[in-house]
Amino acid sequence: MYYSITEAVGTGSPVSVAVPPYIVKDHIKVYVDGLPTEGFDWVNDQTIMVVAALNRLIRVVRRTSPDARLTRFLNGVPLPGETLEVDSKQAFFLAQEAYDLTLASGGSLGQNLGPGVELTTEGIKQLLAGQITPSLLEQQLRMEIGLVASDETVAGSPAWRVAQEAAVRAAALVAEAQARNAALLAEAAERGAAIQSETTERQAALESLAQQLVTLTASLNGANAAVQTEMTARVDADEALGSRIDTVSASALDNAAAITAEANARANADNAIATAVEEVKAELEGADADLAARITSVESAYVDADEANAAAIQTVKASVDNDLSPRVAAVETTASTFASRVGTVESNYSLKVQARADGKFAFAGIGLSATAGGATPTQSEMLFAADKFTFVPSMADMNAVPQPLLVMGLVNGQNSLIVPPSRWGDRMVEARMIVDGGIEARHLKVSGGGSVLNDDPNFQDPSAWEQCWTPAGTVYGAMPLFGTTAVGLKSETCIRSTTTPPYGSSCLRSKRPIPVAAGERYVLRVQLYGVSAGNGFPNGNIYIRLAGSSTSTFATITELLSTGEGLMHTSPWAQFRVEFTIPAGVIYVKPELFLNWGGTQGYHAAQDFRLERLIDSAVIVEGGIKSDRLDTRGLTVKDAAGNVILGAGTTLSEDYIPASAKNNLMDASWWVLGASPSRWGLNPTGDGGSNTLLPANNVTNGSEILWRCVQGAGAVNGGGWDAHLAPGNTIKIDQSKCYRFVIPVWRYASTSAYSYWGCRWDDVSNLNTTTPNPNPYFAVIPRGAVAGDRWYLLVGYVFPYNSTGNTNDGAGVYDTTTGARLIAGSNYQWSNGATVTASRAYQYYGDQGSVMWFGKPRVDLVDGSEVPLEALLAQGAVSARNPLTASNASSYIANAAIDLAHINRASIGSLSAITATIGTLRTATGGARTEIYDNVIKVYDSSNVLRVKLGNLDL
Repeated sequence: MYYSITEAVGTGSPVSVAVPPYIVKDHIKVYVDGLPTEGFDWVNDQTIMVVAALNRLIRVVRRTSPDARLTRFLNGVPLPGETLEVDSKQAFFLAQEAYDLTLASGGSLGQNLGPGVELTTEGIKQLLAGQITPSLLEQQLRMEIGLVASDETVAGSPAWRVAQEAAVRAAALVAEAQARNAALLAEAAERGAAIQSETTERQAALESLAQQLVTLTASLNGANAAVQTEMTARVDADEALGSRIDTVSASALDNAAAITAEANARANADNAIATAVEEVKAELEGADADLAARITSVESAYVDADEANAAAIQTVKASVDNDLSPRVAAVETTASTFASRVGTVESNYSLKVQARADGKFAFAGIGLSATAGGATPTQSEMLFAADKFTFVPSMADMNAVPQPLLVMGLVNGQNSLIVPPSRWGDRMVEARMIVDGGIEARHLKVSGGGSVLNDDPNFQDPSAWEQCWTPAGTVYGAMPLFGTTAVGLKSETCIRSTTTPPYGSSCLRSKRPIPVAAGERYVLRVQLYGVSAGNGFPNGNIYIRLAGSSTSTFATITELLSTGEGLMHTSPWAQFRVEFTIPAGVIYVKPELFLNWGGTQGYHAAQDFRLERLIDSAVIVEGGIKSDRLDTRGLTVKDAAGNVILGAGTTLSEDYIPASAKNNLMDASWWVLGASPSRWGLNPTGDGGSNTLLPANNVTNGSEILWRCVQGAGAVNGGGWDAHLAPGNTIKIDQSKCYRFVIPVWRYASTSAYSYWGCRWDDVSNLNTTTPNPNPYFAVIPRGAVAGDRWYLLVGYVFPYNSTGNTNDGAGVYDTTTGARLIAGSNYQWSNGATVTASRAYQYYGDQGSVMWFGKPRVDLVDGSEVPLEALLAQGAVSARNPLTASNASSYIANAAIDLAHINRASIGSLSAITATIGTLRTATGGARTEIYDNVIKVYDSSNVLRVKLGNLDL
């Protein structure tokens, strides 16, 4: 039976419950199903009314003050019976409550034990059974993962000090608890079944002491059980101390279980401290290994004159100890707070889990900390430590295998956030997901690439550049001039070098060294301009070089670009681009601009001098970019072999568009700076011609890569390509269809050579016949046959095999300035069995040094989808791109220059002094109409009856 507990069962209505004897009402506590409640009323001093749900257990428990005496005995003061009664009842009630504690644990672990159940070994097992299970522990830990704490490993920090002190106290208290357990079990084995209660009271001049020790032991056939409660209260001149230790122990053979709870409170003039330790453990000793499970909770609060701190540590641990492979699994939570008189406050909370087995260790931790005031900056922090970091949706099945949304782990040895593609909603980030204006950046940099590396690409700061030495045998020209000066078509800041005969040169080098690494890829872009006082531009050259260093001394290490003499035939601005790799041993570079001159007076200029690092394509995975619209200020697309199939500069040349997109059957995409012209097969009939691919002005006044031919010495061949079936020059055809062949040619005024444009001789026959032609040319420009310093278009057609009635109309040489055909050409038709052909273009029979430029050729299938010939002429000709208007008519039409015109509609403001043979003018071919011819005007009605006749009536 209980002495300090009464029980009842809830009915849903108020229930009358008797109250155990007590000293003061505050000692009475009420629990419903083990939870404290204030839902009761006193009926009288012996009865209370409690409201509880149906079948809920109601317990009324007396808790007499264990840490403070309710009465005091003083010398010289009368001792009434009431005082002795209160003092006696306090000791007696405490003993009863200690006894009742062996039967139930005050509404917590023992709430399911009925009255009179003895706390035997089997009883303890029943008491612990079902209280802590793996699944319950896992669910509670997962629910507590939310917000947890900081790192207390920083030596000297308040959190570290609290954790150190708590750990030391916990170790000491746990050791003491273990010793008490061992002593109790030994005493139980010696005494058998016994109940012992000891009370000590002492009053001295300097100290007051009260102690009570209640011990219950039982032993049978090697099984031992013991319960002990020890309470101490002590006051002396310096401090006050209260402590309580509750121990429940049981052992059978090599198995042991124990519950220990210890609480201490101490206060003196300098500080106050309170600690509480609770430990639940079970151990099994076996022949192969020792197994142990333990839950330890330590709570500590400390205050002194300078600071206050509190800490709570809970450890859940399971271990297997053997000689081969000790194994330990542990979960530890730590909460600590700190406040100092100088103003610093801190709070920390952490969760750590660890597992150690087979010499391997795994650890994970999450923490939160907040600090404010004092010398430490106010801040908060969240820390995570784990090999993998996984988010699990809250709606996920707790029993299912987690499917991570984001995972943190190592990729190629680097900490990385791993984002599975299948976890992004519709699997990709589309352009529609970023609203217009949703990304705004003044500077954007990806993996170190894409940004201009030199400080002054537009030469706005002369202090960023320095004059450097030039090759031996040359002299300096005028010093470089900086400033906003009109140069060609630009009025922007640039660098210009003026030269005077007989030679002149100037070399600039960036002052700032740019850090690089061997093997890195870079691209250099620059706009260049050159002009001379005389005709043409025969001797100038511009070099782009790179100075490198592995220390602090820079020297030219490589020549990135040489424009060649005669680069720009009409003094245009031309854009250059070159890619290069940093050589071995170079850790710094400086770009150089070397302007050289070797002819008549003139100057060079440079602007927009950009050095950029190329971004490795591995940065963007395949399919990583998808957009309905793409806006770029510079884009180059290459095929697998490195050939440019799409490029862009200041303007987009149509020859960069794939042939399949615009009906050009020739693959001219390989025409890039530095490419070998031999790819198309150089003309083999001479030994003095030179061929180079260089940027220059094209037929539409835009910059692109052109084929430059220079006539050599003692040879009829002056450059160009032959009709070899090279990959770029091969054209697949259908002999039943018609094709058009076109190529633009630039001729200087000083050019003394022939220009040829034709196709392969194995594939065509003469017009309207089946006779093969051994040397077919569509168009030829002889020496001096046309004006110089302009573009011409050479055109020819090949008609279907075995066709008749074809003419040479359309073939010949066209002036792109006027659009007129100046020289007639020849057309052909396919030979039987023809499936493939190739083009050929030459400079021939020229004087030494004669220069000619070929633009990119094109071959179109004539089926109505081909680009109109007018669209291939320059802006200087009347065409669909340049229609005839009132403002430009006089530029194209001389007096009486119209030979034949087809006019659908005309609006004429006035006519004067017109004399002409007009032939016959009719407003309609039949019915009502007016006819005018020679000197007669006739008017007919709708029935074709002549109603009016004026002029010569005989007609």
